Amino acid sequence: MEIDREAILQTYLAESEEHLGQMEEALVALETHPEDEELLEAIFRGAHTIKGNSSSLGFPRLAEFAHAFEELLQRFRSRTVPVTRELITLLLQSVDALRQMVPQAVAGGEEIRPEHTALLWQLAERTQTTSKEEVVSGPAVDRRAKPWGRRQEDIQGWGERAGTIRVDVQKLDRMLNLLGEIAIARGRLTEMMAKGVGRTEIQEARLDIDTLFMQFQE
Repeated sequence: MEIDREAILQTYLAESEEHLGQMEEALVALETHPEDEELLEAIFRGAHTIKGNSSSLGFPRLAEFAHAFEELLQRFRSRTVPVTRELITLLLQSVDALRQMVPQAVAGGEEIRPEHTALLWQLAERTQTTSKEEVVSGPAVDRRAKPWGRRQEDIQGWGERAGTIRVDVQKLDRMLNLLGEIAIARGRLTEMMAKGVGRTEIQEARLDIDTLFMQFQE
């Protein structure tokens, strides 16, 4: 059965606008109610859906932007970074950027504007800074704790710490980047299969995914 890509793109366009409108409303409400889990989940679902749809349709740069947006939201969800007016403003600006990027990608132009690139860097910087702080500091530690002893509570505390590991931040960043690349590559492959492109091209795309996955395993 022949797939009407134009119809799919129009559906994608309409759904993305709907999600962005809901995300914008929820972000404004979140500034007043930063502890509202339902608002956070609604925004996260919208960003996640746009990312997945963009990737599936072969819009990797748009998917990358949505992924950076989603990652900062994940920091809100895990409560590793507080919801502030500054970050809400950044996310609202990013919603406006996505509102421009989606129709631009549908029209065939997926080059990111300089102002959108600047927003992407701000989102990535916020997320990476938070990730590094989490790895370096780890769980909260009471620095007034007494020196190590043989008491039962000391032994129990050691057992709890034994369940954590220290990982180089660059490795974590590389893993996150590879996961994003794998998701985007899978989206491209899905699009190629939907278009019915040649077997050779599909095999090459599958090889790219296998290569990325092997790097991730390493």
